Amino acid sequence: MIAEVISVGTELLLGNIVNTNAQFLAEKCALLGLSMYHQTVVGDNPERLSQCIRTALDRADIVIFTGGLGPTEDDLTKEVCAQVMGLPLKEDPHTRARIQEYFQMHYGRNTVFIPNGIKRPNILKAHRITKKWGLKKDTYILYVGRLVPEKGLDYLINAFKLTKTDKKLVIAGGSSDSTEFMENLKILAKNDLRILFTGFVQGDILEELYSNAYIYILPSDLEGMPLSLLEGMSYGNCCLTSDIKECADVVENKAILFKKGNIEDLRNKIQMLCDDKRMVQSYKMTAADFICSKYNWDDVVSKTIQVYKNNLKNEKSLHK
Repeated sequence: MIAEVISVGTELLLGNIVNTNAQFLAEKCALLGLSMYHQTVVGDNPERLSQCIRTALDRADIVIFTGGLGPTEDDLTKEVCAQVMGLPLKEDPHTRARIQEYFQMHYGRNTVFIPNGIKRPNILKAHRITKKWGLKKDTYILYVGRLVPEKGLDYLINAFKLTKTDKKLVIAGGSSDSTEFMENLKILAKNDLRILFTGFVQGDILEELYSNAYIYILPSDLEGMPLSLLEGMSYGNCCLTSDIKECADVVENKAILFKKGNIEDLRNKIQMLCDDKRMVQSYKMTAADFICSKYNWDDVVSKTIQVYKNNLKNEKSLHK
């Protein structure tokens, strides 16, 4: 059988770290009698990773991944694999149990899953954003995040251009590893004066943008744990997001979903919300309470402290 290793991480391409994982995996594959004709290193870019996966599947029986498997926003190996294979991501209880058993057996450590939390923010009036861009409360639709292909921004721009509204579309964020996609987005949007690119924002300006949006949109094809969606809801926004599992599981029935990648459905949902202020207000009224309760930082802190207490208790019992 033929195996291939795909190592994911821009830091590998930049020479910031040595790819010891690939060496280890190659040695283990050789011991198992597996042939290896190719190894690939690719940066944290979903399009290029997708191409690498398709190429590997055409020439190898087993494809092994290392890198891009962590909790940060650019760790998208699992999500891209699922997209290429046309399969949803699912938690496998057997694999989870094996991981827990591994850490217990080799390191004497229990593993505990604690999700991210979100706090209820202070709502700011529109001052800086009005002075800078002429934005006032409820006059714009907001996206916040990196300007990269997997965020579905081309769908969003195309859908918005078909929407009949005097509201603006504010796209707040900067490019990731290449400015090419961002420039293509600006070309796509150039004939619609309602579309505004703010560039990277932070601090009071970001808080004002969240605080005064009419609706918040996350049209992603791929996500891990979408922190910007948690933030959008924590500011009491009516949220519209793609129906991928990672987003749908977060919002439950407290936001509106559209079919991933479907421009017509996205346009219809945007138009519906622009035309129905009462519906938007009804979602706004429940969003913050729901998300701040579901991902409550006090609960996260309590669970984390309990983990440390349990470990200290176990350490003390071992030294008695």
